[in-house]
Amino acid sequence: MPWVFVFLVSLNILYAVWHRQQIPISVAEIEPLVSKQKEAANIKLVKESAESLVSDRRSVEADSLCLNFGPFERKSDAQILQQRLLSLGVNARIKEFSDPIGVDHWVYLEPSASRDAAFRQVRELQARGIDSYVITVGDLENGVSLGIFSERTSAQGILDRVARLGYSPLIKRLERSRQIYRVQISPGERKRVDSEILGDLSRLVGVQESSQALCEGIDTNR
Repeated sequence: MPWVFVFLVSLNILYAVWHRQQIPISVAEIEPLVSKQKEAANIKLVKESAESLVSDRRSVEADSLCLNFGPFERKSDAQILQQRLLSLGVNARIKEFSDPIGVDHWVYLEPSASRDAAFRQVRELQARGIDSYVITVGDLENGVSLGIFSERTSAQGILDRVARLGYSPLIKRLERSRQIYRVQISPGERKRVDSEILGDLSRLVGVQESSQALCEGIDTNR
């Protein structure tokens, strides 16, 4: 009865497969899965915390910014805008800023031991056709000025010329700037300035530029 034998063998194989499926997963197999799930959860929490910190920082920065109008070259123009804002119930202040517009190059000789020695150098240079004068005030007092030039090449030219005569001239950079004015609204007052007010200011005062920036500048409201 070979078929009975084959049937029993097949039945044993099926039972073995079924029994294998009923065996619970071992701890060794579970731990890697749990570890990966915890790692993924930790990564998500760190990412969410970082995003929250960035959002909070941006919110704090935005709340600390002033609203600026300008720049104005004349303080009187800034005062017109300030008065208009005050009439609309918005407290505004005028701030003064230094606006860089270029660089000059000062060619000079270092200070001499005395005023007489400085004048002696000037006479020597002028006798050789070099325009110069004694510096009488400041950090370079008793030095000799050889000219202030807007172009670096011009300054270098006179430096080389004087150096060939046996002197040791130097070049000092001088920052050129102009004073400008901005009308500044504090962070606490910014909420009072809506699009309607901005449009009103543009029509009546001719304001074309407004920006949010740090609350800087020299207060001129005295």
